[in-house]
Amino acid sequence: MTYEVTHIHPFSAAKISAALSFLVTSIFCLLLFTALLSSESMTESMGISSKSLLLLPVYYLLFGYIFGLLFALLFNVVAKYLGGLKVTLAQR
Repeated sequence: MTYEVTHIHPFSAAKISAALSFLVTSIFCLLLFTALLSSESMTESMGISSKSLLLLPVYYLLFGYIFGLLFALLFNVVAKYLGGLKVTLAQR
């Protein structure tokens, strides 16, 4: 069965975008933080502080929300003129 997505609820898309941005950035920052703990000279040469690594996921959460909201709003406008996104669903 083929369906067409013609509208995305902006705040719903923004929540998902923010959550995914936060999750991916948190994992990346955790890996980077553990690597930087093992090498202090690397931390000094790169100019990365542990505070900035803790704040980075929060920034991505905020920007993920904003850009997810904007993307959904733009999708809704464009979908009116060009048609929606076609999705094929299969039943198992």
